[in-house]
Amino acid sequence: MKMIPKVQKVFQRILVATLVFIFALSLSMTQEVSATTAQRIAACTTFAAMRDFKWVAAGNLTLWNNSSYTSNVEYTGIPYSQASDTTLYGFKTSATMQYNSAINKYLFSQPSPAGSVGNDCSSAVAISWKATGSAINVSLVSTLSMVNAARSSTNSIAKLGTYSTADCTYTLAMTTRVSAISLYDGLTSGDACVHYMQPTTGHHAIFILSNDRTNDIITYGEQAGLDSSGSVNSTWATKTATYEQLKSAGYIPIRCTDIS
Repeated sequence: MKMIPKVQKVFQRILVATLVFIFALSLSMTQEVSATTAQRIAACTTFAAMRDFKWVAAGNLTLWNNSSYTSNVEYTGIPYSQASDTTLYGFKTSATMQYNSAINKYLFSQPSPAGSVGNDCSSAVAISWKATGSAINVSLVSTLSMVNAARSSTNSIAKLGTYSTADCTYTLAMTTRVSAISLYDGLTSGDACVHYMQPTTGHHAIFILSNDRTNDIITYGEQAGLDSSGSVNSTWATKTATYEQLKSAGYIPIRCTDIS
């Protein structure tokens, strides 16, 4: 008879532990998936640092593709350029950048040539991967090379998921063959998506920041290269999209193969 209370206590402890585990599991399933490994945290941190870096135009600037920047105006994010793959460190230490300690600002003067400083949508993703220790060659990365890597893994990039690339010239044909869940449910922080649908709607790469699997919503960052007027500029953005929206836009998921 003396054993019964002890048995009850053990049973109660097991029951409580089980309920706590179930609660924690259900909670994790309703929250956004965030970076959990050192490499993925480093990739996200690198991307955010390039996106959030503030600098001032020291004089009127004309950069890549005749994009204009106004003297003494503060801008956020590394400038857009398809002619270079500038990291944040490279931008800070570029020949025409000067830090002014009196006003605590970085002043950026006209570089020569105009497109020699900056990055674009695909190189911003590749630079973020490179910062984690990946062997990726950033100079070889473009939206087209990302799509080709989805067809056949190369340069530390590969397809993520089970979609088929066979007999498809553009990525929209790849996404229409499968469900949105099967395309994007496996995405996590530090992955990427790319769409390539020239000549109709262009091409673009986005960097995955989180994946809300409960509501099928992706939060992503991008080096957009467009301001509100549609002119080329240094506009970065953080946005959300549903799985179905990404699927309709023809975005295929890809992953850096040497990031855990």
